[in-house]
Amino acid sequence: MMNATQGYKGMNNIVLAYLTIKLIVESFIDYIDEKNSSANILDAGLVLNNLTEDKPIDLDKIIHEETRQKTKQLITLLDNIKRENKQTIITILKASIIRRSFNKQRFNDLWNKKYNRFLELEAEKKINNLGINI
Repeated sequence: MMNATQGYKGMNNIVLAYLTIKLIVESFIDYIDEKNSSANILDAGLVLNNLTEDKPIDLDKIIHEETRQKTKQLITLLDNIKRENKQTIITILKASIIRRSFNKQRFNDLWNKKYNRFLELEAEKKINNLGINI
């Protein structure tokens, strides 16, 4: 039997995981858009392209240390979510490509349409499991 704290932590973990995935992907799109460092552009492009093709990401090919750390975190998060949700993230990322480039606004629009409702449902399930009346 789950107590209230466990349910709350579980809900927070799910919400935190999806928000972190979103922020990391957005930061990689920003690296490409800002064009301020060729290493960041190459690294971000490698990660996002491998992700859209559902290929493993080789951390040894990532030049920039900060990008490598974000990629490690992204890989861990993606490995710990349901396969169908990972596929949905990949689909959203693919659909955010406009003129052969990742479009952050489109990514956000598609993400929000899919995951805002998903996170609401997750929260509702946790609340119902806890027996809390709101």
